[in-house]
Amino acid sequence: MAAGAVGGGPCAGALAVEGGLRVAADYEVRVFLDGEPAGIVYASPSMLGEMAAGLALRLGLAPRGTVAGSLSVEQLAGERLVLRASLDRPRAPVAGPVDRVLPWELVAEAYRRFIGRVSKKRCPYAVHAYAIYLLDPRGAGVVGEELVVD
Repeated sequence: MAAGAVGGGPCAGALAVEGGLRVAADYEVRVFLDGEPAGIVYASPSMLGEMAAGLALRLGLAPRGTVAGSLSVEQLAGERLVLRASLDRPRAPVAGPVDRVLPWELVAEAYRRFIGRVSKKRCPYAVHAYAIYLLDPRGAGVVGEELVVD
C-alpha cells in the first residue's frame, strides 16, 4: 500500500489522502496476460482481476466471457504495481449484445444494481467500468449481468 493510502480489505490502497482530502488512488499497473506484456493501466488497486479481463477484451486478446484466473501482484516503489494474470477463456462462444432502444426505467434499474455492486462509498475507485446486462426478451427486466473494468 502506498504512503498515505487508507482503506483495507478488498479496497486496500484504493483511497489516498492528498492535501488533507480523501481521493481515489491511481496506481501505475503494468499488466502481463498469460505471461505476455499487455500494457500499462492507471487505476485503483482493487478489482484487478476484472481489470485484467477487461483489458484483454479491449485489446482483442480474449473473447467475451473471459475471466482472469490466477493473479499475482507485485508492489514496486510508490504507486506502481506489476499484475500477472492468466486468462480463462469460455469453452463456447458467448453471444453478443442485441442493439435496441431500452426503456428508461430499465436503464435506471441496471444503474442502481451497478452502484450496489461497486459503491464508491464502500470502495473508492478511479477506473473505467461498465456493465453488460442480459435482458429477458419478454421484457421482464435484467436476468444476467457482467461487470467489466479496465
